[in-house]
Amino acid sequence: MFGVQQYEALLKPKFSAELLRKYAQTVKTMAEQTGTRRQYQKLMQILKQMQQYPDGMAVTKAIVHDWRQQYPRRSAMLDELDKFERFSG
Repeated sequence: MFGVQQYEALLKPKFSAELLRKYAQTVKTMAEQTGTRRQYQKLMQILKQMQQYPDGMAVTKAIVHDWRQQYPRRSAMLDELDKFERFSG
């Protein structure tokens, strides 16, 4: 994913849907592992980046909803999701 981020500015105009799909796939895979608060904060940074894409708001909203259902016992993740939603609208 980091290679993609390096060239994101060049790729985004032509391949925004593909990039958004790749970001979604990546964050979902990353979230499967129980992590530290710092790792959850990194996930939120990626979600914020995803919101800058066409349809990004809807995609991130669906991901957040899914994570709340899938991971109700991950208090640090839920706390970071709360912060993310507060600041992203």
